[in-house]
Amino acid sequence: MDLGIHPVTLSKWVKQDRIDRGEIPGTPSSESVELRAAPPERPHASTDEVARSRAGCGQTTGC
Repeated sequence: MDLGIHPVTLSKWVKQDRIDRGEIPGTPSSESVELRAAPPERPHASTDEVARSRAGCGQTTGC
């Protein structure tokens, strides 16, 4: 019976199930969901922000 699921996709699902059961090492689905739901980290300060901070220019003082 053809379910219309690509063999590679099915293989990934089986592998993830084995990880979730603790049969093989890997990141469990529950941790993957938590990581995707976490807020993104603030990107590094831009070059302009670094230059302003070194010059003593803040958001309140302006330059």
